Amino acid sequence: GVGATSPATLAALVAGIVALAAVAGVQLARFRRLNGVWVGGFLSRVVLGTGSLASASYAIASVAAILAAFDARWWLVAIWSTIGGVAYALSGRRWLHVYRAEPARHAQAESVVWLSLMTVAALAGLALLLIYR
Repeated sequence: GVGATSPATLAALVAGIVALAAVAGVQLARFRRLNGVWVGGFLSRVVLGTGSLASASYAIASVAAILAAFDARWWLVAIWSTIGGVAYALSGRRWLHVYRAEPARHAQAESVVWLSLMTVAALAGLALLLIYR
C-alpha cells in the first residue's frame, strides 16, 4: 500500500488494518472473559505493541519488509512480515507471563500523552513514505 499505490494495494492495506483491529478485539474479549477484568497494560503493551520487545520487533520487521517491497522482493516481504508477526505474538506471551507473576506492577498502560506522541510520529513517518515513494 505504500510502495505502489493502486486500488488493489490500498484495499490490501485497509484489509490488513481491519484484520489487526479484529484480532485486537478478539484478544481483549478473550482476556476479559478469562480474567474477569480489563487490564490497560494488556491493551497497551500486547495489543497496541508499546512494550519494548513488541515495538522493536515490529519496527525492525516493518522496515525490512518495506525495504524488500521497494526492491520488489515479495517473497522477502512475506518472510519479514511473518517474522514480525511471530515476534509480536511471542512478546505478548512474554508480557502475559510477567503480568501473572506481578499483576499490580504490570497492569498499568502507557500514558495517553506518550501514546499520542508515538501515534503522531508514526503518522508522520507514513506521510513521508507516501510523499517520497
